[in-house]
Amino acid sequence: MSEAEYRIGDIVQWALSKWALGSAAGESYFIGYLKVDTKNRVLILATAAEVGIEIDSEHCRPTGHNHPSQGQDYRERYARQRPGRLRNNV
Repeated sequence: MSEAEYRIGDIVQWALSKWALGSAAGESYFIGYLKVDTKNRVLILATAAEVGIEIDSEHCRPTGHNHPSQGQDYRERYARQRPGRLRNNV
């Protein structure tokens, strides 16, 4: 597994895997890790169309681009929709 360090708002490119719970593939904003995932294996991503794409980190790679304010907006939206699922320390 790639041990990439992600920050809120990092734009991540990903491809469909058996763990994807959303669209087929694309670029999304990193908004956090699942609270129960202490090994950072599942990334929570967001796009304008879908907030809360949960995908195995093995199928993701950073693009080198970051938009922290947009990522934070999506993170707050996800936290309201699914309270208690996000890990606080990212």
